[in-house]
Amino acid sequence: MIFNQLTNNIRTTSDTLRSFAGKAINQFLTVRNWMIGYYIVEFEQKGEDKAKYGEKLLQSLAKELKEDSLSQRNLRLYRQFFLTYPQLVQEISAFLQKSSLFQISQSLTGQLQRGEFKENMIWQSVIAKSDSDNLPIRQSPIAQFNSEEFLVEPQRLLTELSYTHLVQLFPIKDRLKRAFYEIECINGCWSVRELQRQIETLYYERCGMSLTPEKLIERIRNNAEVTNIKDIIKSPFTFEFLGLKAKNVVE
Repeated sequence: MIFNQLTNNIRTTSDTLRSFAGKAINQFLTVRNWMIGYYIVEFEQKGEDKAKYGEKLLQSLAKELKEDSLSQRNLRLYRQFFLTYPQLVQEISAFLQKSSLFQISQSLTGQLQRGEFKENMIWQSVIAKSDSDNLPIRQSPIAQFNSEEFLVEPQRLLTELSYTHLVQLFPIKDRLKRAFYEIECINGCWSVRELQRQIETLYYERCGMSLTPEKLIERIRNNAEVTNIKDIIKSPFTFEFLGLKAKNVVE
């Protein structure tokens, strides 16, 4: 082995394992946030003392939990995450079991075995209500969940998009429009900034109105800013998840 080989081996090993570590942290972050959203919705539907908290539930939770990553704002996002992406249930259940987190996965696997995720009110839409953290859930269920209704495989959503990416997609109510950005973001390895930019500049609508959408898509893909693992690791959501402050991180 010559010196150049030594440096290349060290650099390749360091970069590869750093990348895997960053992706692993993000995946645990994504799973945790979805699970918290699931717990909140479950309590709103079935909690024995849910009436005691009502619209103050998230405020009461944040006050009791006293953690930056579990602030009232973040709890609201986690709830929205679960309601926007209920189709992740199978992948998250499998992830928890694979990670030997059997205690956490028990409630999910139990519901899957009983078929409750196909029958109960989990698959209900949300009524927008800007003046309340506790968004009410419709009392009439939508059509029974069917994985064929979703255009992007849940596994790809969980493994190829960071939680910070997903947060940008929560406000998009149109499922087809959201799937468009999911697909473009995954295929183009977009950074969060790139996803934000394309949503804000109405990329989906421009494609629909363009006489030559394939040229627009090609131009966007060729000039898009791609994801950098450092951007994911330095996300405020990741810092909060790890209990870090930006000032604690040394370049």
